[in-house]
Amino acid sequence: MALRVRFLVLGAIFVFAGMAVTLLVTVVPNQQLYEHLPDILSSLAVLAAILIVPLWFALDKWILAPLEKQSLATNGQAASKPVIDEVTDLVASHGKLEARLVHEEEFLSQVLDQIPTGIVMLDGENRVLVINSAARKFNKALGIPAVGETVRTIGPIDLADLEVHREDGLPHELTVSRFQNRNFLVETRELSEDIARKGMVLVISEVTRERQAQQRAEQQERLAAVGQLAAGIAHDFNNLLMGIMGFAELLSDDDVPEAAREDALRIVNMGERASQLVKQILDFSRTSEVERKPANLVPFLKESVKLLKRTLPENIKISADLGAVPHFVEVSLTQMQQVLTNLAVNASHAMKSGGELTLALLAVSSDSASPPAIPDLQQGRWLALSLADTGSGIPSEVQSKIFEPFFTTKPRGEGTGLGLSQVFGIVKQHGGFIELDSVVGTGTTFTVYLPEIDPTSEERADGIAETPLGGGETVLLVEDEETVREVVSRTLDHLGYQVIVACDGSEGLAVYREQKSRIQLILTDVVMPDLGGPEMVKIIRDEGSNTPVIFMSGYPLNMSPSQIRSLSPFWIQKPLNSSSLSPVVREALASCPMEVTPDDSTQAIQ
Repeated sequence: MALRVRFLVLGAIFVFAGMAVTLLVTVVPNQQLYEHLPDILSSLAVLAAILIVPLWFALDKWILAPLEKQSLATNGQAASKPVIDEVTDLVASHGKLEARLVHEEEFLSQVLDQIPTGIVMLDGENRVLVINSAARKFNKALGIPAVGETVRTIGPIDLADLEVHREDGLPHELTVSRFQNRNFLVETRELSEDIARKGMVLVISEVTRERQAQQRAEQQERLAAVGQLAAGIAHDFNNLLMGIMGFAELLSDDDVPEAAREDALRIVNMGERASQLVKQILDFSRTSEVERKPANLVPFLKESVKLLKRTLPENIKISADLGAVPHFVEVSLTQMQQVLTNLAVNASHAMKSGGELTLALLAVSSDSASPPAIPDLQQGRWLALSLADTGSGIPSEVQSKIFEPFFTTKPRGEGTGLGLSQVFGIVKQHGGFIELDSVVGTGTTFTVYLPEIDPTSEERADGIAETPLGGGETVLLVEDEETVREVVSRTLDHLGYQVIVACDGSEGLAVYREQKSRIQLILTDVVMPDLGGPEMVKIIRDEGSNTPVIFMSGYPLNMSPSQIRSLSPFWIQKPLNSSSLSPVVREALASCPMEVTPDDSTQAIQ
């Protein structure tokens, strides 16, 4: 640049010189100019030679050098400014990137922690890279190590076995028995080769509640099927027992030798024992009909504890935590006594060398804000009655069968297997639930949940006691079993009643329509072919009749007890005899008295 400036200056000098010469030629006459031209040019050459050198150096020192310095400074700043800005922008960008990575890592961690499923990410060496909070909660049961540690097993199964996918495509299921049979589903999923050296992700879900609910549903279905079968057998067996016991009782009242009378009474006694076994089966199937009344469980349980202390072996210590606050349920105290006795006797058999039996009563509330104590517990107030022993415990493989009738772990001849099945049926009849918690070598706890009710000031009075014999009232007997029909007919005749019989509901309805003016009571079976007892009575009620009705059955198949009681409050359970039939008949007749017409026959119409 400096060289170009110098030549530009020299060029300017020569231009000015040329202009001076031209001006001189124009002003001075040509003759004179030509004469003095050589001198002028020589003078100009000398002057130029004298001025060029100092002018050259003057330009370099005072004009060009400062300009070059300023130019260099300006160019240097212009060249260096983009580099500094780029470095500064790069540093700032790196900081933002790092902050963004930290934020995304925290966000990802929060998302993983909100997932209820356990997530564990492993690298190619099976070291833990990431673990969420759900997986950390499973650590105690499954033994999942912390971040950076190597995973070798998940619960009782080696990690290598979990990597082998099942043929059905389902996850592996693990059961950890040392933590009361907690159940887990574990699924492995491989990562890409460029991620963590081809590691994998473990997806872990706890399904303990689901498996318990599934087992409970399967148990309920199995028990319902067994209960239906047992109830059907009990119904038929009750009819047979009723015939055996009824004819034996009638025989004992006839004019027979004393030895024969004693034999007949033995038959009646054995029939009553058999009927108790049938009642246990009916209790299990939840079809037996009982009278339930409001009762305070606290004093009842205190008296029961005193009874158990006198009944159970002395090497068993019995304690109770019942509290002083009254808790009321609608219950059959007789059946609840059977529940306590069966559970306590079973507990004593598990503590042959002695132990402790603890009874506890606790009020629990189930609502939408908190999970229920057991999955089946509906919203409301409940009483939890628990009996805990320190016995040998019940193995897990038989716990699902423990309530089935005739199932027992006792040696042959030491138990019928009906105790716990009866307990199960009684609790279900009362709208409750029963739960089992047992550990082998530690003990067993049965917890009965019953719906709590508001306390009542009085209980209903019991039914009337046994009353005198009949006074010739007419009873319509409707029964499809010939043997039962004959036994009940003769029993009523023996008690002093006139009897009209019908072999099913259709015939009973026709007979009633023909002779309703003289029929003062209807005694009918519940389950009959063609037309059942409740259906027959409903038709009679729809026709405007209020004749009292007594239902009798060993198993109400078609209607629930509450539906049957809506048609009549009087009920008698098979097998029946004269002592159980007489007071119910008198009570029913007293509820709706009716005058006997003069033309009543004194003979039973067959």
